[in-house]
Amino acid sequence: MDDKKLMIIGGAAAVAAILLLILAVVLSIVLVIKMKNKKREQRLREALDEEDRKRKAREAEKMATQPKKEEKRGNDEKELEKLMKGKPTPPGGMDQIMWMLQKEKMEKVMRDPSENANPKDVNKMVKALQEKRMEKLMEKAD
Repeated sequence: MDDKKLMIIGGAAAVAAILLLILAVVLSIVLVIKMKNKKREQRLREALDEEDRKRKAREAEKMATQPKKEEKRGNDEKELEKLMKGKPTPPGGMDQIMWMLQKEKMEKVMRDPSENANPKDVNKMVKALQEKRMEKLMEKAD
């Protein structure tokens, strides 16, 4: 009987050892996966930081070049004033003046009309649009 008890205890110990071994293997696999995920996340963070740094550098470069455009615009106006005050311009200068005037006209045309709109007119237009929409909805409902 003692032999049977020892055999049962030995078998239980063997099963427990096997279960512990399986548990250790599973834990080691989980740890390896976590470490790989951390490394992957770190690489992604570094890549995102690099992209962000490049984007900021591009924006800074763009902002550095932007005042030059404004200076050019101011120079165009100054040239126009000089041309109008000075001697009669040669035909090439006249073309430049016409181009500048055309540019101003295009800026006025391209400007958003709602900037100069009368609030009463805007309200009338909105009401008219709402009435048209209601009519369409009523037609669909019938």
